[in-house]
Amino acid sequence: MSEQPLVSIILPVYNGESTLMRAAQSVFAQDYPSVELIVVDDGSSDDTGKICANLANLNSNLKVITVENGGVSRARNIGMNAASGQYLAFLDADDELMPNFVSAGLKTLIGTGADIVCTNAYYVDNGSVITRMRPFNPCRAVITTGRGKDQLIQQLYSSDTVPFYGDFLRAPWGKIYSAELLKGRQIQFPCEVEVGEDAIFLLQAFYYANRIAVDDKYLYKYYRSTQSVTGRTDRHFYERRVAEYQALKIALDDIHYSIKNIDTIYWHRANFENIRNAVKSSKSTLGKIKLICDFYKEKYPRQYLAIPLSGKKDIARAYLMQSHQYLLMAIVDYYSKKGLFSS
Repeated sequence: MSEQPLVSIILPVYNGESTLMRAAQSVFAQDYPSVELIVVDDGSSDDTGKICANLANLNSNLKVITVENGGVSRARNIGMNAASGQYLAFLDADDELMPNFVSAGLKTLIGTGADIVCTNAYYVDNGSVITRMRPFNPCRAVITTGRGKDQLIQQLYSSDTVPFYGDFLRAPWGKIYSAELLKGRQIQFPCEVEVGEDAIFLLQAFYYANRIAVDDKYLYKYYRSTQSVTGRTDRHFYERRVAEYQALKIALDDIHYSIKNIDTIYWHRANFENIRNAVKSSKSTLGKIKLICDFYKEKYPRQYLAIPLSGKKDIARAYLMQSHQYLLMAIVDYYSKKGLFSS
């Protein structure tokens, strides 16, 4: 048993008293014995700290690190630096691992000689309704250099890329990474951005990985919430997106990589997400329109709005944005998930 490689699960938490125990127990229930859990308490003000202390008393394979609140990216980076494992994985404090997440993921990773394995996940809505995320296409693949890796990286920022590698490609969870890759290349989450940090981290990880394995096993439970940072639409939405955009450009420059039409793709998506979130918000109709219009007047959305794209979905988005048909854009979003606007 001791010869099995150690896998470090990094779990950042902020005020997670209601879900932390469930997440931690899913780690301790793994059918693979050589696992350590690293909980980074990001300055919680509730009973998270007490729960961490109780868990540490009961489990020798748990490390607890308590820091001042600095955001999820900083917490994940601290967890990575403290990890002892040959392999690393990330778990959000309100999610769960399936009991065979480590064993099944590691079997694929080692069997293919990959640096990263991407597995699939379940959605959990309202705490109980479980559905599967869309199947991967291809359901199994080993991606190396060349066109395959380019397709994977491009898909981080364009949903029209084929093949389709999964709903949560941009999420760091549901994957197992070689610690040598992440630490050797000093791949970190950008602490200066509040949204989109996951995709920037994965952009670098995918770029530097020699092999990436894709395996359509459902090994993670993702609890959907309408309160996530990405789901909020307020007056700071534009500032957060500019910070993400600038960090993305720096990351691309650092690895000397280009994504075709990235400026246009990025701001089309940001425009669309702002409109979608505003429509779904609890604000009055006038309040929703004001949020949308305020964002639409800003520099970057306006600058890249008129540039056409090749994907059917993006063409539909651009036309509706240019003609100010914001409510219809919400319909495009709904039906695009059903494949109506796929390229």
